[in-house]
Amino acid sequence: MISFTCIYDENIIDTERVILGKVLKNYEISILSVHKKRSAYKITAKEGIFCLKRMKHGEYKVKNGFILTEELFKVGFDKIAKYILTRNKKLYVKEAGYIFYVTTWIDGIESNLNTFDEVESCVKLLADFHIYSNKINTKSLLIKDYSNRWISTYEKKLGDLKKYQYIIKNKILTSEFDRLYQQEILDQYNYGKFALDLIRSCDYNKIITLEKGLCHDSFYYQNIIKKDDVYYLIDLDSIIIDIQIIDLAKLIQRLMFSHNYKWDFEKARCIIEAYSSEKKLTKLELKLILAAIAFPHRFWKLGKKRYVKTNNWSEIRFMKKIKKIYKYKKRYETFLIEFQQYINLL
Repeated sequence: MISFTCIYDENIIDTERVILGKVLKNYEISILSVHKKRSAYKITAKEGIFCLKRMKHGEYKVKNGFILTEELFKVGFDKIAKYILTRNKKLYVKEAGYIFYVTTWIDGIESNLNTFDEVESCVKLLADFHIYSNKINTKSLLIKDYSNRWISTYEKKLGDLKKYQYIIKNKILTSEFDRLYQQEILDQYNYGKFALDLIRSCDYNKIITLEKGLCHDSFYYQNIIKKDDVYYLIDLDSIIIDIQIIDLAKLIQRLMFSHNYKWDFEKARCIIEAYSSEKKLTKLELKLILAAIAFPHRFWKLGKKRYVKTNNWSEIRFMKKIKKIYKYKKRYETFLIEFQQYINLL
């Protein structure tokens, strides 16, 4: 329950405080303070520190997270937050059109992926998560399976690039962004074709059979917490079933676009080998990692925001995004060559 001494963060408005009060009275905790942290609330209570999360929909996500954490604890993976039930043994509380649930708060700091030693520790955590999650029974989880969709998804995205090209060609007035995007479509399409051909060259169905499993699907710095030199994984709301190396590939591609990595293959190699030191990667898996990184997801997504969803970004923001793709293009192409050479030497 909420004590009369409860202190709220000044960023939490009055109507929000009323809603939080109604939610938190469902839990057997004596609350001292509530602070807003990103999309969650840090609850300090006499019994400890807790995390209150809010979502608009997705009751199944809360159930999945709870079942998954309980099963992971059983098989020895404890680098995660534990779910807290209400006094009526419920997983969540519905209030004001939202779903709220509580977990323990891991009282550490967000990982710093600009520090290379820390990145290696984080990918080892990812590998351990994959290893331990393969030991549990996932039949009771309601999770989407994307493992057999790589080829169809990539084909659709390549088709979308042609559609964006058609849209630009038929515009009466074109902007500088339109011209830059159109000039780059053919090269980006070819990168995507390379990725698609690489997937097809693998024994894709065999890989799905052997290597698909639970994926975090949001493995980035804000979901990796460092506490006393130990790393913890939070936010299991987005878990999916896929070929597990997709978590690693997404992380590497995201890092390579950052200032500290700049498509440096040596850094990517160290990340890959850190993961492989915990969960051995096969040559076929490395090819799929290369394919996932090579595919122009970011370019495709930028086109979708511009020509399909008509995102309300400013022209300055669109220009910044397309210029960043141009900026790293040569480094990106060199990266792909060096990655291929690395695989061929194995």
